[in-house]
Amino acid sequence: MNKKRLMTLIHFMETKVPKEHFDMSLFTNGTAPTLRKDCGTSACALGWATAIPSFKRAGLAMRSGLPAYGDAEGFKAASFFFDLIPIECSMLFSSETCRMTPKQWAKMARKHIREWSEHK
Repeated sequence: MNKKRLMTLIHFMETKVPKEHFDMSLFTNGTAPTLRKDCGTSACALGWATAIPSFKRAGLAMRSGLPAYGDAEGFKAASFFFDLIPIECSMLFSSETCRMTPKQWAKMARKHIREWSEHK
């Protein structure tokens, strides 16, 4: 697990993402997410990760409505980028967490990271 990248995403979710533009049921509702005030794009935590400048520089992008990293797309891109096993990826980025706000997602993610760190 790349804890540094996950903590960067958690901080971004807590401080930058408006709850009205957070929707865990989709990667994005159109174009790549942006923090521009005039943009109506909503995205999940993984979709929003593609808006973080340091992640963009590292190669994480939104391509054709899917998060991408290298040749991988969707959850596989998240798995590679954040160095997660499939179950970890699912727990953080699946639509089962869709009734959360960005801050609630961040709290849940912190809890999982803490638990995973204790068991490795």
